[in-house]
Amino acid sequence: AIYIAIQQLRFPWFIDELEDEIKKKYENILEKTSIRNLAIISSLPIYKSLSDNDKSVLLNYFDLLSNMAYFIGVSNDDCIITSDNPSALLYDDNHEELVEVIFPLSSKLVLIMKPFTRTKPGFRNRLIELSKENIEYINQITIRMCKQWIYSRNPLSHEQIDWIMEDRS
Repeated sequence: AIYIAIQQLRFPWFIDELEDEIKKKYENILEKTSIRNLAIISSLPIYKSLSDNDKSVLLNYFDLLSNMAYFIGVSNDDCIITSDNPSALLYDDNHEELVEVIFPLSSKLVLIMKPFTRTKPGFRNRLIELSKENIEYINQITIRMCKQWIYSRNPLSHEQIDWIMEDRS
């Protein structure tokens, strides 16, 4: 969970989004540079032990991910793609609850996390065989979440290229 949280914090667009949230509350009080600095500072520290009183965006992400069951999805073929934004955090329609995390690990493995409340006891923390539909879903999410680069062990199919073109139009 901590690794995925750190992956989110390393992207410049994450800081941009955090800056936008801070701007909503403090735009009339703080200058632009101060807002940017506050966004960066609130994401840190990453490698320091924090006391119970310390606040950090990293801790908030870690708390979200700590209450999730995980599954390792396995593909028989080298068909799972990844990107320059390897973790996808998917929220419900109201953007209130994190409902799924998808994190491709290799061309055959993907980490899938879901809240305990959305998984059945006995079906948590296990390996699952991915169907063709599961792989298509994972690849579509990866394409949608990427910023610039997509990585695939194999040439992309015409269908995958169509997804990219549709998503970027």
